Amino acid sequence: MLIVEKIADRCKQPPKSLSEAHKYSEESAFWESAMLEKLASLQEKGTGVLVPLPPGRKAVWLR
Repeated sequence: MLIVEKIADRCKQPPKSLSEAHKYSEESAFWESAMLEKLASLQEKGTGVLVPLPPGRKAVWLR
């Protein structure tokens, strides 16, 4: 089980962003760790590649 799943089980509503996760002072380190674990898992599986944003473009936020 991923760390993010373990922590989500402890919270009624999981945070939608890292800045929101930092509001949970005692759990913020766990949320950041879970985020990094999830990104590493996605990279290992080859599901996507992080690339720089082209000049003049805005990022689209997805959940």
